[in-house]
Amino acid sequence: MEYVDAEASGLSKARIQQIAEDISRKFDVLNVENIADIVESLGGVIEYSSMDEFSEAVDASLFVDGEADYRIVLPDFTPVTRDRFSVAHELGHYFLHYPIVKKPMKAHRRGSNRVEWEANWFAASLLMPELEFRETLQRFDNDVDIVALHFNVSTSAVETRIKDISEA
Repeated sequence: MEYVDAEASGLSKARIQQIAEDISRKFDVLNVENIADIVESLGGVIEYSSMDEFSEAVDASLFVDGEADYRIVLPDFTPVTRDRFSVAHELGHYFLHYPIVKKPMKAHRRGSNRVEWEANWFAASLLMPELEFRETLQRFDNDVDIVALHFNVSTSAVETRIKDISEA
């Protein structure tokens, strides 16, 4: 199948965050242990590939064949917290970018551009909604390790989220 590349939505940070947080509430992401359950409920599948198959340093990928027909490909050598963020990132492409192209689409996390920034902002907002994130930071005295455990993400994801919401 021939895939087109994901295209940036051009949405603001606030709008992307709103979309992600609405989806987070709808699927109760904060209480879902395995984010793959959400992917499957939306008609998607998650596949894993070995390090040999990731020779071009692709972190994770999304291939959309149609609505409710997509696959997320993850490396089989990354930790669960990284995979959780990667899945949320690829869902960002699915929710933000597939509606724009409306044809078979692919998204590979390579480099830094608007498409990737939008998917990253979506992922952070999906997994760590701002209000809950701020409350959790306060409750645990800004202990990044505990906050990371609470949201089931890496400490670097928490550190980036702190930086991003303080700049907003």
